[in-house]
Amino acid sequence: MVEIIRKNKQLLLILLLFLVVATSLGRFVYQEIMDHFIKSEKFFFESDKLAIDNPTFQIDDYNGVDPFNVIINLNSFENINVVADVDIEYEIDYTCSANAICEVSKSSGIIYAASNTDFFIATITPNEQLEENDTIQIEVTASAISPFEKELSGTFILKVGHYGLSHAIEDEEHSPYLEVQITNTLDYYTVIEAFGEYNIDDLIDIETYLNLSAADQEKCASAIILLEFDPTETPLDMTNEFFLQALEYEVEDIGGNDYINMFRFKIEALSSASVRFYKTDATEDYTYPIVNPTSIINVTYE
Repeated sequence: MVEIIRKNKQLLLILLLFLVVATSLGRFVYQEIMDHFIKSEKFFFESDKLAIDNPTFQIDDYNGVDPFNVIINLNSFENINVVADVDIEYEIDYTCSANAICEVSKSSGIIYAASNTDFFIATITPNEQLEENDTIQIEVTASAISPFEKELSGTFILKVGHYGLSHAIEDEEHSPYLEVQITNTLDYYTVIEAFGEYNIDDLIDIETYLNLSAADQEKCASAIILLEFDPTETPLDMTNEFFLQALEYEVEDIGGNDYINMFRFKIEALSSASVRFYKTDATEDYTYPIVNPTSIINVTYE
């Protein structure tokens, strides 16, 4: 009798496991079938960042301070020749981690057949002091509600790298150059060479710094930025003001010619810097951090 009960329990466990797997698989198969069906009806509801399998995007060098905006593009086409011929209504929802405040630029929208595109912006802002390696996140869902239903979602995780400092790359396909945008939200300077009553690593507020002599200001830095890059892919615009003020730079010989492959420079407190690089392959899009998970220009904060 005990053996029969034991076997029945094992059978029940196997059946339960089968049901769980079948249910999960069933949902996936159902979604794939529905996706195929609605496409056959010339209904397309797609996004550059959201998808039915909820992709995750992680930004590893968030500065932990500023609001972070994610532009989410939606479209109603399969390709340039196959587009939806109806307006598509959709709704937007999101969930946010407890250590952040999240917003979206609108709660609903319409992808009109005349344009087949639309977009909205999701913003995530920390609501408490963050430390290095802390994360905040938002999960965004866009749901088509007419003339068919389809749900797309994506999760965006911001991980604090160097507190107060961050960078992004602005680029697009067929642009001859890209821009590295560096933001410094630190409101102080650090002594890097002792002078007067100050020792190395002492912190100085902005007002005190501004009242120093030019010679003593040179012995301080709010932050020092190191840029390293491959000049065969992204040659530096050597007319850039930050390169002209470089603390140091290095060159390498390529085919008998010298090319800059790195330089270091100071960035002032509560300021930003833009450094231009040309692209040897203009068809590439080096946008960072969302389009590409890694930066084509290596940025180090010192």
